[in-house]
Amino acid sequence: MLIRLRTLVLTVACTMLTVAAHTQDNVTLMEKASSGDANAQYELGKMYVTGEGEPQDFAQGAMWYRRAADQGYADAQLSLGAMYARGHGVPQDNVQAAFWMRKSADQGGAFAQYSLGFLYGIGAVVPQDYAQSILWFRKAADQGFAAAQFSLGVDYEKGLGVPKDDAQAAVWYRKAADQGNAGAQSELGGLYAAGEGVPLDSAKAIFWLRKASDQGNAEAQCGLGLIYYKGLGVTQDDTQAAAWFRKAADQGNTDGQNLLGILYAVGEGVPLDHAEAYFWLELGSAGKPIYTAQGDLSTVRDGVASHLSRTVLRQTQERVRKWAEAHPLQQSAMEDIPPDMQPTPVAPSPVAPDAEAHASQPANESNFTTPGSAQDAIQQAIQNAARHPGGVEASNATSRPLNTGNVDILSDTQGVNFQPYIARIMSEIYQQWLPLIPDEARPPQLKQGYTLIRLKIFPDGTIGAMHIDDSAHDNALNLAAWDSIEGQQFPPLPKQFTGPDLELRIHFLVNKGKE
Repeated sequence: MLIRLRTLVLTVACTMLTVAAHTQDNVTLMEKASSGDANAQYELGKMYVTGEGEPQDFAQGAMWYRRAADQGYADAQLSLGAMYARGHGVPQDNVQAAFWMRKSADQGGAFAQYSLGFLYGIGAVVPQDYAQSILWFRKAADQGFAAAQFSLGVDYEKGLGVPKDDAQAAVWYRKAADQGNAGAQSELGGLYAAGEGVPLDSAKAIFWLRKASDQGNAEAQCGLGLIYYKGLGVTQDDTQAAAWFRKAADQGNTDGQNLLGILYAVGEGVPLDHAEAYFWLELGSAGKPIYTAQGDLSTVRDGVASHLSRTVLRQTQERVRKWAEAHPLQQSAMEDIPPDMQPTPVAPSPVAPDAEAHASQPANESNFTTPGSAQDAIQQAIQNAARHPGGVEASNATSRPLNTGNVDILSDTQGVNFQPYIARIMSEIYQQWLPLIPDEARPPQLKQGYTLIRLKIFPDGTIGAMHIDDSAHDNALNLAAWDSIEGQQFPPLPKQFTGPDLELRIHFLVNKGKE
């Protein structure tokens, strides 16, 4: 008992000494900041903004950032610009945000230059300008900033702000890949696998895809799985293919889930198991008659389900529900699960806009007593993924999320010019959306995705029904897009418009360009 008491006393004493030392440090920092030390002012501002060492207070943080920024302290200028962009501690002001970010970038900070390039690319805070985006990306890239090098590679591959040039894309991907950027490693592996911009080289494709895969890049893991399945530069190995598909699938990557499900359907690399096939295909295809890069997976999934008893099917659907609850970054379909067993939906299940049209067409009957149709599906998956094993449709990746050009007006406009109105509401949506984009879609990962949301706006500016018309089946990105609109009160529609509502489809593009 005495030993325990002494231990407690020592613990409390050490804690008190630590708190006292920390308090003294803060006092010293405050004294330095008050005397005009720019570095101390910046550090004190950061403490107020983050709430580490001082109670969180955005206004105090912005004040200290401003004092340091006025002395030319580059990091404070960038941080102050971010405060203005978000309206934290200061009124939201894009002009001031751009002013301070530009001051920081002009001092040569690579991160500030990259940030400015990114903002020009997406048209946030500053008007969208690909040429300016390239200019600032290049300044940061020339300093060795990997995220900027990766972004330049994407721009050259897609031809955004520069002529399309796969060779230049490969050069910049290589620079970023050598620094460990997983996205660049994956894309570089895809170029080597396709022989685009670089000589066709399976060994180098595998090298870079494995580098990215070892960092957890799900698209690269799918690519490696495809390479093992086809035996491209390696001994053909269905077991290894399944293992890599599983790694991607376990992260919620729908391509990995679909491919793993198909392998279970045909018994290649894994035991033939209709329940497992249904489980992964249900997750990967979101339970919809949806057409993906793997072809029409719903026919495979539904054919597999016909082999399951009602009890096993219900148990597997319950597994899907539990998996979805435990992995909120992905949304799976729940239509076949009784309502009282379903979790509260956070957004409608995404459906490809042409799914109904496809579903209404006569479909080939699937005979699942033999694996023929499932084998056809996986062969189609291989063909679709062969061009870029580093990721399905990787060649369509860009560093360009949302801009006001990515709004489709679905209503009869009655001749009314809605562009000023749309620009205004898109600015409001932007302010809500950008902070909601998940970390994995930001540097250095730069995960790609898209969400197409259709909505109606009534004459008084209130929002009517919302629907997800199409998406990359990434729940985190879907939620960010959905939450940026839901609950908004927009300005009234132009008085000249006499229609019942204005129907729009907004393309939320994260590190992708509009198709």
